[in-house]
Amino acid sequence: MFRDVSELRRETNIGVILGSGSSVNDLTREEWNAIRECDTLGINNWFYHPKFIPKMLSLELKTYDFQISKDRIAEKWEQGWKNVKYLLNSD
Repeated sequence: MFRDVSELRRETNIGVILGSGSSVNDLTREEWNAIRECDTLGINNWFYHPKFIPKMLSLELKTYDFQISKDRIAEKWEQGWKNVKYLLNSD
């Protein structure tokens, strides 16, 4: 089901944007526990992260990487990725 981004409902008053850079590997267990309590948005290739599933994922899909992204998410679908709210360009 497709919805407009304005219909997204927040669960908390704090949001965390999770980029795909290597600095995410420096976060401590305590920081991850705090992040879990927030609304979280993974960006682009976040689905490669081995452990943390965000509440939302924003994908900038191009023709050349659409199938790769689709395959990676399908591999992880039953591990919790089916509960993620995906933010996709309407194109």
